[in-house]
Amino acid sequence: MTQRIYAFDWLRSIAFLLLIGFHSALLFTSYGWHLKLGEISFLNDLVEFSRPWRMMLIFLVSGVALSYSFERRGWFDFGISSLKRLLPPLVFGMFVVIPPVYYIETLHTENSIGLAESYSVYVDNFINRDFRWLHLWYLGYLLAFCAVVSIVWLFAHSWMVKIQKKQWHNVLSVYCWLCVIALMIAANEILLRPIFPIQRNFFDDIASLISFFIIFTGGATLFRNYSVLNVLADHIWLNLVLALVFYGLSGLLENSYYLLFISLFAYFFILTLVGCAFRYFNQPIDWVQSFNQVIFPFYLLHQIVILVTAFILSKVVSGALLYGLIVVVSVLLCLCVIRLIVTYVGFLHPFLGIQKR
Repeated sequence: MTQRIYAFDWLRSIAFLLLIGFHSALLFTSYGWHLKLGEISFLNDLVEFSRPWRMMLIFLVSGVALSYSFERRGWFDFGISSLKRLLPPLVFGMFVVIPPVYYIETLHTENSIGLAESYSVYVDNFINRDFRWLHLWYLGYLLAFCAVVSIVWLFAHSWMVKIQKKQWHNVLSVYCWLCVIALMIAANEILLRPIFPIQRNFFDDIASLISFFIIFTGGATLFRNYSVLNVLADHIWLNLVLALVFYGLSGLLENSYYLLFISLFAYFFILTLVGCAFRYFNQPIDWVQSFNQVIFPFYLLHQIVILVTAFILSKVVSGALLYGLIVVVSVLLCLCVIRLIVTYVGFLHPFLGIQKR
């Protein structure tokens, strides 16, 4: 078994904590979300900058994290373990966490409904196949990816391990491999994104599924390689400059050129983050290790916590102060709720993805 790369634990924690900042920012932007609390221009820019890469980063670190399970369990046990870990939180979230969102949304409209009625509306929509799983699409996609990778692992185990352990002494060779992933993602975005705009379901979101799966498998293989990580750590500035150049070009061009450069920006910005993490944070950090134990419940609960916090705080403050308070209070409230559940509500652990220690 290979040594754990702690840099990805740090990146995983940061990526999921950023969800609070990102989704809180959506409350103050021109993008459609559950509530609208005004508009703050710099948050529009922040959302625009982070949208292309934030979920790509999460799927990358998810691929790395789950690759350790491959080694410990084998393909069949890994598949069963993934099902047990991901399916209960997905089902629990869809029928317990999401319906209150309908209720909170209507509180800002003239068509307000009761909490009980919001559950009734959600169940009716679910029966009629007209339902939203909101942020839980990530768990659904991750479960599907785990199923596919467990099968791939059965037939390509030696090839995947070889990529993880291969020694490259030539920087150009490493970047050739990295660029293969970049070009695969860019080609997918150019060819399929116009046909399949972002929908977040298995049937109409083919472009996202393919891009996320490419970066997920890259995380499980190439980004586990120490030669690759050392190169990224030594070329942080190069990757950052390339990312910013591609981002600038994406703002000047449209259609296929925009899709090309925005996907390259996302990828090279992620390479920058990986290089920084490996260079400066590749050691165990207590709070990171603790937070990684509760990643799934944090993800499951963060949106409903944001909405409740925003609804209450919007009655007393506004503007940038409101945004800052929503972020801070939501993070603290999420962690407090999870701590209470971990300590006192043991029967909910499997439904929130909390692992036994």
